[in-house]
Amino acid sequence: MEISHGAWEGLLRSEVAQRWPDLLAQWQSDPQAVRFPQGESLEDVRIRWQSFLTDLDASGEPLVVVTHDIIIRLASIQAQAASMDAFFTLKADNGGITELQWQDTALSLVRFNDVAHLEGLRADLSRQAL
Repeated sequence: MEISHGAWEGLLRSEVAQRWPDLLAQWQSDPQAVRFPQGESLEDVRIRWQSFLTDLDASGEPLVVVTHDIIIRLASIQAQAASMDAFFTLKADNGGITELQWQDTALSLVRFNDVAHLEGLRADLSRQAL
């Protein structure tokens, strides 16, 4: 499940900027400090992700997981032992393939945002709401 943007859900970036200019600026400069109005924070999503990994350990089965942008970025940051400063430097295209390996309670990044199969079909990420 992607992050809950709460009151921002379904709005264009311009609408968010008009209604919550300070919060949008904070999201763009310090995303880990933001909780979306009536929504979640990155920490909420990180905790949910960690819970999923714990459950994954218990399953003992190989899995393919399909998820969204925020989870992909948080998982990639974790796998690279990077700081949250990397959050906005990572771009996950719609339909891009990120491959992570979870083994012995360690997450490793195999490939990030592979878009070779999307030639001519990539979305313009700069036009997305957030």
